[in-house]
Amino acid sequence: MFDILYPSWNHYYPLEGNTLNSTVVLERQNEILRRNIETMTIKNNKNGLSRQESSFYHTMVKEWHQNQREINHKRD
Repeated sequence: MFDILYPSWNHYYPLEGNTLNSTVVLERQNEILRRNIETMTIKNNKNGLSRQESSFYHTMVKEWHQNQREINHKRD
């Protein structure tokens, strides 16, 4: 139903000396979070969310905002 929040980053981006740029990881995580948030928003508009789903949704939104702030901070 939902993408895995923390997939193996090696699959998406090649390793550079056994480390990945943390900004690249945060950007990829935000892409996944954004898709999951969109999916849950659509579900909420159609059928509503259960209490557990609503809690999970709010957690994802908070995490997305936190990651976005970290990305913006690293770019400055």
